[in-house]
Amino acid sequence: KKPAAEKKAPAEKKADKADAPADALRFEDASAAESAIAAVRSGGAGHWARFGYAADGATLAVRGRGADGLAGALGGLAADAVAYVLYASAQTDGDFATVKNVLITHVGSAVKPVVRARSAQHRVNLYARVTPALPLAGEVQLSGEAEVAELSDAKIHQKLLGSRVPSADQPATGAPARAAAAAPVSSE
Repeated sequence: KKPAAEKKAPAEKKADKADAPADALRFEDASAAESAIAAVRSGGAGHWARFGYAADGATLAVRGRGADGLAGALGGLAADAVAYVLYASAQTDGDFATVKNVLITHVGSAVKPVVRARSAQHRVNLYARVTPALPLAGEVQLSGEAEVAELSDAKIHQKLLGSRVPSADQPATGAPARAAAAAPVSSE
């Protein structure tokens, strides 16, 4: 028997269980995951790290990493799998250029509903876990192969701005369009 001083109080036991919920996000190899995240942070535009589920279906594993832009980051996605991609997107606005890190979540069209539901919670947990090491500017969710094919750095830029890509019959919705609309019209 443990001495009375070493025994945990019932409240402490409950706190230990609360620290590690059953659906907590776990990595198959934590050092490989940390290395992949660090590579995106320090690599610059076009760097990416892709995570997917390990054989147990609950643990995340590094499924790829590289510096070949969206083509490489999205190249290994499957219709029957969930993938989480950390991507360093080149963002330009006039003569200003920067890199914004985003979380791209792909849920294939053939993914089972229970896996789809679990992936939503894991996406939230992954975002929270990655953000201290790799500040994320936002996220993009892809639910089908057609959305994967259409994704580009320009679409990511528009998503981060919170505006739509202008079409021929619809003006841009960004700050320059609002400023032009608010400018007084000369009566000369």
